[in-house]
Amino acid sequence: MKRVRFIERDYLFNKIKKKSAFLTEQMINEVLNEQKNLEDVTFELHENNTGFSTKIYCNNREEHIKLDDLGKFSYEFYLNLVKDLSVDQAKEREYIEMIKHILSKNNKATYA
Repeated sequence: MKRVRFIERDYLFNKIKKKSAFLTEQMINEVLNEQKNLEDVTFELHENNTGFSTKIYCNNREEHIKLDDLGKFSYEFYLNLVKDLSVDQAKEREYIEMIKHILSKNNKATYA
């Protein structure tokens, strides 16, 4: 199981700071402080045979929510998270198959 927290305010702060050379941290904070519904969610991903199952917990409302309830930035974060984990999962499976193949060759060579 993998648990990852996404805090939209932090995400937006970093995104704005990176893309804007003329805004100060104070200016960015003032803009973000005006926003009322910034998300704070925790993704809990459980690996299974076909990929992942996901539980999403809204830390603001203290309840589980559906994928459809996510805002744009949280959803984008989720997609990137699943993509990265899927690539890692595929690489892991590929390595396991490669090791099995090498071991099977070594076993055949030993007994030949």
